Amino acid sequence: MAARKRRHPASSTNRSGGWASTKSISFSINEVLRYEDPHRIFHEEGANAALVKARAAGKIRYIGFTGHKDPHIHLYMLDVAAKHGFKFDTVQMPLNLFDAHYRSFSKLVVPSWSSKASVFSE
Repeated sequence: MAARKRRHPASSTNRSGGWASTKSISFSINEVLRYEDPHRIFHEEGANAALVKARAAGKIRYIGFTGHKDPHIHLYMLDVAAKHGFKFDTVQMPLNLFDAHYRSFSKLVVPSWSSKASVFSE
């Protein structure tokens, strides 16, 4: 979900349950690309507030985020989440042959995330 405001994920989760014929879904905040994105997402009117509310209502089972630009932004997102007392269920990132050679998610994010995660899978 690229939405940064509370109303977008809330409306998406309400629509998703209907077409998917399911009671709960996994939800991911897509494309965290900029250093200001975590602050928008964790603002009191940000997307995370709606996601937490939807999870409490049983509409969402897991909350995660993705990003494909810079591992430092991933680490920053995890730091901002921790400062807000929030722990993501999933963190998605590009891991491929070229990753080890430039802005490596596998060298920077995986060790940090896997040491904090209760479940880690590649």
